Amino acid sequence: MAGSGPTFTQRDYLARTFLASGKRFENYIVNRVWHRLDDLELKPVTQQYVDRGDGTYALLDLYFPQLNVGIECDEAQHLATVDADLVRTRAVTESIAMDQKVGAVRAEQVTLIERVAATDDIESIHARIDEIVDVLRARKSAAPRFQAWDPAVTDTHRARDRGRVALGDDYFFRATRDIRPLFGLSAVTVQQALYRIATGDASRLWCIRLVDRAGASTASNDIENRVSADWTEIYERAGAGRTALASEPEAFDRIVFARSRNALGEAGYRFLGVFHKAATTRSLDAGAPFVVHKRMSDALDLRPSLT
Repeated sequence: MAGSGPTFTQRDYLARTFLASGKRFENYIVNRVWHRLDDLELKPVTQQYVDRGDGTYALLDLYFPQLNVGIECDEAQHLATVDADLVRTRAVTESIAMDQKVGAVRAEQVTLIERVAATDDIESIHARIDEIVDVLRARKSAAPRFQAWDPAVTDTHRARDRGRVALGDDYFFRATRDIRPLFGLSAVTVQQALYRIATGDASRLWCIRLVDRAGASTASNDIENRVSADWTEIYERAGAGRTALASEPEAFDRIVFARSRNALGEAGYRFLGVFHKAATTRSLDAGAPFVVHKRMSDALDLRPSLT
C-alpha cells in the first residue's frame, strides 16, 4: 500500500475503472484481482486496447502499465481459440475508433499476459488469481526504476521531470495547454494546430486529430489527417473547397501529439513521434492527394526546451 491515503482523484478513477461491465465473469475476476492485490502504487487500466502491429487491435481485460502485464479472462465463447500469445488475443478491429487506436499500447510493450479461465470452478479461479497477484508483486519488486502511481502528479510534470517523451509512454495530456509548457510555450497560448516552439526554427509542435476515412474529420481548421497502419507516416490534406496543401520541403520537424481517448472515455492527446514532411504526395482515395510526413524518431529529448 502507498504510505498515504488515496486522493479523491484516485478514488474516483478506481470507482470508474471498476464499474461493472456487461460480462459478469470478467467483472468478477478483474475486481477480485485488484482487491487481492491491494496496492495503490499500481495503476490499473481496464479494457486496454493493444496495437498488434498488423493493422488489427486486441483488447485486454486488465492491464498494469507500470509492469507491462496484461490479464485476460477467457470466457466460453472464445476459450477454444486463445493461447498465451497476444497475437491470438481476440481482435476488436471493427469496434475501435481512431482516438482509441491512438491510446493503444504497442504489442511489444506487453511483456506478459496472464490468463484466467472463467469456465473453471470458483475455487480454481480464486487459486489462479492468487498466482497472478504473486506474479504482479514479484514484477513490481524486481522493477529497477519503479515509479509509484500518484494521480496528484500530472503527466505534464511527469514528462518535465523525466525530460523525455516517447511513443508508448503512459502520458495522457488533457488539452494542448498541458503540452505547450513542455516546449517553453505559455499554457494560455492561443489554440492552434502548429506552434513555433521556444527553442527556434528546428521544430514545430503539431497537435492533430486523426481520422480513419475521408469525410470524417472534425478538425476546426478543416484539415484531414490520416496515419499509416504502422504509424510511421501521417497523410495530410485540406478539406473540400480549400486550396491544396503545398508539398514543398519544410525546414523544421513536426513534434506530433494526436487526439486520443483513454479507457475512461476522456479526451486528450498522446505523443506520436517526430515527423518531417517528405515533400511527396500520396493518393489514398478518389479525392485530392495527401502530403506525406514521415516519422524520424519515436522519442524526444525535452531538456533543450525546459532549460
